[in-house]
Order: sequence, then C-alpha cells, then structure tokens
Amino acid sequence: MKAKDWYNIIFRSYDTLYKDEQIQKVNFIISTFRKYINSKLENGLDYGCGTGFSIRIIKEFCNKTFAYDISENMVKIAKKKHPEVIYIDRLTEKYNEFFDLISCITVLQDSENPKEDINNIYRILKPRGYIIISVLKRSNSREYWKSLLNDKFEILLEEEEKKDYILIGKKL
Repeated sequence: MKAKDWYNIIFRSYDTLYKDEQIQKVNFIISTFRKYINSKLENGLDYGCGTGFSIRIIKEFCNKTFAYDISENMVKIAKKKHPEVIYIDRLTEKYNEFFDLISCITVLQDSENPKEDINNIYRILKPRGYIIISVLKRSNSREYWKSLLNDKFEILLEEEEKKDYILIGKKL
C-alpha cells in the first residue's frame, strides 16, 4: 500500500497513536536547532506536515509558515490546528529556491523514492538554507540517510533520538 493511501486511511487515529512521540521529537528538534539560528528566517516549509505536530518547528523559526503533505485527510486535520499556515498542494517551480528552512519529520522512511524527495527539497531550498530531517531508525541505517544528503548538504548535526535519526544540514 502506498504511503498516501495508508495515511488517508489512518488519519483519524494518527494523533491518538503518535501524539506523545511526535511532541517529544518536535521539542527535541526545536531545542537542538536553536543553536544554529540567531534570528527568524523568512520562509519555512514543513514537508510532510501530517496532522500538524511538526508545523511548530517552522513556526518557531520562520516568519511565514508553509506546509505540504501528500495525504489530503491529514492536511484537513492540520488546517484545523493551524489555520494561519499556508498549505501547498503542489511544489511547483514558483517555489524553486524559495524556502530558508525545510523540516521533514518522520516522512522519508515512507517515501517510495526518498532520493527524489531529497532532490525536490534541494530544488526548493534557498542557497545556504537549512534542512531538518528525522527518520525512523528501523527504516534504514544512519549512513544510508546521510548518503542521500552528502552531495547536496553540509551536515551540521547528526543526533539519535529514541526512535529516530535526526540530521540537520545546510544547502551547499
């Protein structure tokens, strides 16, 4: 089953199943990323916003918050929690080199083509823009995820959280 179909099915129970875990992860990322940012960035995107837990990361560090997800049902829930956010349904060329920060929290391990997602993120991230990625440890090795970033991003931080690898990088 494709990730989009799966998340469109479980959207009603997602918060119940993963709320505590996601809140803990988001809090950890916010406190960790503060070390790299002195002032607010302009545009930030939560790539794979789901029901909206990770939108807090972008709101914390950016003046304008955008969100994107492949699951329409998950986005409906996120919109109720964060109606002020700008939701994008397609990452068209108008967003090329547009974002100063992109977070991608617990998304890539479900992607059919994570390398394509990384290329897409690279395309829409401004030069020297920041990327924050978390992936479930059970999905693949930390070295695998780093290898997807190495030729496009300077990796500033590698961290292990309870269930995740967290990588913070800067576009080369």
